[in-house]
Amino acid sequence: MNQQKSYKLSKETRNKIRLGNLGKKHSDETRNKIRESLKKVYETPEMRQKMSNIAKHIRASLTEEQKAIRYGMEWRKKLSKSNIGENSHRWNGGTTPIIDRILKNFRYRIWRTEILKRDNYKCQMCRSTLKLHVHHKQNIRFIIKKYETELKSYNYEIPELWDISNGITLCTPCHGLTHNKKRITRKDHILLFLRKLNSIIEILPNYLQEELIQILHE
Repeated sequence: MNQQKSYKLSKETRNKIRLGNLGKKHSDETRNKIRESLKKVYETPEMRQKMSNIAKHIRASLTEEQKAIRYGMEWRKKLSKSNIGENSHRWNGGTTPIIDRILKNFRYRIWRTEILKRDNYKCQMCRSTLKLHVHHKQNIRFIIKKYETELKSYNYEIPELWDISNGITLCTPCHGLTHNKKRITRKDHILLFLRKLNSIIEILPNYLQEELIQILHE
């Protein structure tokens, strides 16, 4: 069976093709076909893993100065802007709710991480380190309503949205108590009590810790 030969285009030929296509715009039908074909290629688990490995390799090969330039805030903003709204191959007519777009934005990940670090990765109500959430003190939906016009046009440069003083680290039970969305069970109350007790024990001198633990086990 004859194998098809692969040919590598010269730099001159590639430049001619580039200049020939410069300024041309695809029809909506063609753009949709390209979008669907890219989804099939790039959204498979194998391709995602391959792209992740390549990105890790590139990052590991950079100096700290190069990382600051390439992965700095300005670079992230530029990359985000080039892939939002109609620029994204996942564009589906702007049907994604604003709150979902905010939670997937790179600024939100930075905001969340900064708050977790500030709170030392502990719930600020019971000091637990398990199943942590970052809670908005001022409801995020109020902020969205206030800046709805800007957010609808994909403008995320809103300081109030990324103010870390508006966030606090909470564990799942404490977060539930804050929102009052679910019925707090007897088990939840016991867990909260034990976590608070543990946080008190941690700050006691060692000899008192030992005595208290011995009493609790009697």
